[in-house]
Amino acid sequence: MAISAQQGVVVYINGSDILSLTEDDVQINGNLQINDLKVLGDAYVFQDLLVNGSIVTNGTHDVLGDSRMYQNLSVAGSTQMDGPLDVAGDTRLTQDLVVTGATQLGGPVDATGNTRQTPDLVVTGSTQLNGLLDVAGDAHLTQDLSVDGNTGMNGTLDVVGDTHLTQGLSVDGSTQLNNLLDVNGDAHLFQGLSVDGSTQLNNLLDVNGDAHLFQGLLVDGSTQLNGLLDVNGDAHLTQGLSVDGSTQLNNLLDVNGDAHLTQGLLVDGSTQLNGLLDVAGDAHLTGTYFYVRVRVYSDNVN
Repeated sequence: MAISAQQGVVVYINGSDILSLTEDDVQINGNLQINDLKVLGDAYVFQDLLVNGSIVTNGTHDVLGDSRMYQNLSVAGSTQMDGPLDVAGDTRLTQDLVVTGATQLGGPVDATGNTRQTPDLVVTGSTQLNGLLDVAGDAHLTQDLSVDGNTGMNGTLDVVGDTHLTQGLSVDGSTQLNNLLDVNGDAHLFQGLSVDGSTQLNNLLDVNGDAHLFQGLLVDGSTQLNGLLDVNGDAHLTQGLSVDGSTQLNNLLDVNGDAHLTQGLLVDGSTQLNGLLDVAGDAHLTGTYFYVRVRVYSDNVN
């Protein structure tokens, strides 16, 4: 089904005004199902939109119902969805994306504006966002995540690829990363943090749950952990370290500020501290260690 918009064209089906076409916009009063849709202006759909082919909108794309696209979605203007957004192909948005329903994307996502998602977000391709990423539900990304703005998650953040965030990261649920974590701003995680790759933080790291890092940890700001800290690689901290749970390091521990540990400390590599070392439990250090002050509340110091 191919439709070309011309000035003043109105299509009547069964006596009803179903489709009105002008040079600038398309207004659909009922459900629309077509093979390919190309709109030079704005597209407003007041019920569901089902497109078997690709959809290209050069203006605003506003759908009050569900949106299902079996190929690519390209929108030059802002995108407003009041229901679920389901795209089997690539998604390219040059302005903001706001979805109040669930979002299922089968290919890469590229949005130059802000992205606000009230329920879950599932992307099987890579995700590139030049503005804010705000997800009220869980976020599951099977490839890389790159966000130039702030990242706010009210549920779980699960990324199989690398995660590059140029501003802060805030996650209310658990955080599972199968590769690199790179955050230029503060990182506030209200549950556990698990990273299979290296962890690079240019500011504060605040984790209320356990932190499991399978490679190195580098933090330019202060580090506050309310649970276990487990690092298989080197740990370089330019400010203080505070851990309420046990601390397990399989390589170098380097802290420029004070280190306060409410339970035991176990380090297989060398330990370099430029401030106070305060351990409430046992301290086991297998390599060379240097301190300004040492305070250990246990008789077991090795």
